[in-house]
Amino acid sequence: MKKLILALFCSAIVISLQAQSYNDTISWQGFDRSFIVHIPSSFISTDTVPLVFALHGLGDVASNFESSIGMNAVADTANFIVVYPQALIDPFTNNQTSFNSYINYLSGVDDVGLINYLIDTLATQFYIDTTRIYATGFSMGAFMTHRLACELSDKLTAIASVSGQMALQLPDICNPTKEMPIMHIHGTADGTVRYNGYDSLQMLSVDSTLAIWKINNSCTSEPTIVYTLPNNAPDNFITTAYKWIDCDNNSEILLYKVDSADHQWFYEPASDFDAATEIWKFFKRHPNNGLINEISDMSIRKNEFIVYPNPFYDHFTIDLPIFKNTTIKITDISGKVLHKIDATSSSIQFDGSRLARGVYFLMQYSDNKLVDLRKIVRF
Repeated sequence: MKKLILALFCSAIVISLQAQSYNDTISWQGFDRSFIVHIPSSFISTDTVPLVFALHGLGDVASNFESSIGMNAVADTANFIVVYPQALIDPFTNNQTSFNSYINYLSGVDDVGLINYLIDTLATQFYIDTTRIYATGFSMGAFMTHRLACELSDKLTAIASVSGQMALQLPDICNPTKEMPIMHIHGTADGTVRYNGYDSLQMLSVDSTLAIWKINNSCTSEPTIVYTLPNNAPDNFITTAYKWIDCDNNSEILLYKVDSADHQWFYEPASDFDAATEIWKFFKRHPNNGLINEISDMSIRKNEFIVYPNPFYDHFTIDLPIFKNTTIKITDISGKVLHKIDATSSSIQFDGSRLARGVYFLMQYSDNKLVDLRKIVRF
């Protein structure tokens, strides 16, 4: 057994060394446009993998954004490629870097076309799962994700914005070809991009932005699920999650409203949640442009749970979009029930340190009916 454990450990080291980021440049509209591509540690060249675009904020650079948001670590575990495009310098914002999100004056710069071109280019270099192409961003990059959702809905599966909503003029020209799952994270005390928007700076409020997406996605008028995240961090911010799940084609809208938080990206343990992890969990729930083919019963898919990390060493987390009347059973490979968990919240942390190394199954029961199953490994 010790030899087996050592072999697994050594294999893990070899695999982790394969993780890399590389810089590349293309010519686009007469500009040299640079970008960073992160290849995950678990990547195999024959794998079909999701693609995530991560867009930096005003005045920032791609390399700093890559090193500061923690998305690469999530990609290394979940096996997806991350692309960090570099924005151009905008002379109208004191020569700061900026994407053309309609908040600024770079009207001649086609950043939407750039992202579209990068999608097509990377699809020729890697086996990209074209049903799992996502975009996230912070501040100006977040504004840009909303524009991408409006204008690249034929390519993007879902977006997640942090501290950046829609530009004031965007709704007039926003014509998605389908429903678009949306996640938004915002502090109520944001002094840079106000939660309630700025008319003078051409920014909609968060509520107005989500109202537009609710109409596009044909969601109900009120959130279907509202819950408060555990308040474990020293920042004393309370995060309330609002979910609209009664939307066409599973096009969920999720809002993390962080009371009293300023203009920031959220990390653990300083914050109650890790933004990069939560964003990927949201993206993972929305494959195939919101259209679910694998399971015909949509009610079962809406109850689908997520477990991470997998494999795990001591603890793992189970996220349940719907947790009322839900039970999780942990069994060994023979089917013997080892633990039974009655869900009382949407997120369950389980101490698996007493489980022997090996394979287990998590079985989700809702109203005493088996609706989902996951294999999990302890190493």
